[in-house]
Amino acid sequence: GVDGGTSLTGGPNKGVKGNLAGRSFQGAPRIQSDLQESGKIVINIIVDRQGNVVRATPGGRGTTITNAALTARVLESARKAKFSPSENAATEQPGTLEYIFILE
Repeated sequence: GVDGGTSLTGGPNKGVKGNLAGRSFQGAPRIQSDLQESGKIVINIIVDRQGNVVRATPGGRGTTITNAALTARVLESARKAKFSPSENAATEQPGTLEYIFILE
C-alpha cells in the first residue's frame, strides 16, 4: 500500500492463485494490511457446485506467514472467493487458495 505495508503481488487477484480441478478462479476480495509481512498463506477450501467457498481452513501446505491478524483477513477474503460453476462437480470439491504477499 501507500503506507509501506504488505500487499498482494501485482494488483487485484494477481497475488491470489485459486487451485480447483476443472474450474477457473474468478477472484477474491483484495486484502489491505499495514503488517510488515512477506511470503505466502495457503488456505484449504471446499467449493460447492455454484463456485462458492463453503469452508476455508488456514495452514495449507506451503504457508510461510503465520501472522494471526493477516491470516484472519486472508480467511475473510477466501470465504468470499469465487470459482466458475460446474453442475458435474462434487457437491463439496476440495481445492486451495494461495495468497502471495510482498513488502512494498
